[in-house]
Amino acid sequence: FTDPMWHYLDPKIRENLKHVPHYDEAKASFISYDRNALDTPPVHTLKAKGAAILCWTVKSKEQEIQARKVADNITFEGYEA
Repeated sequence: FTDPMWHYLDPKIRENLKHVPHYDEAKASFISYDRNALDTPPVHTLKAKGAAILCWTVKSKEQEIQARKVADNITFEGYEA
């Protein structure tokens, strides 16, 4: 949540959201996360609990290779996988 587009959310809310606090309460089975934040403790914790990890948005082969180290599936834009 560091992108300027998130400026409207209070920094405390952004900090809380990056930990996906309502995952269990929502009975979710996956998360969809920014590809730039896949290598973070919240993502690794959920993956270890069995969550499917999806990510967005992959725009090159290099980004795909990096994302697939963690993500189970990815959203592509602007290039053929």
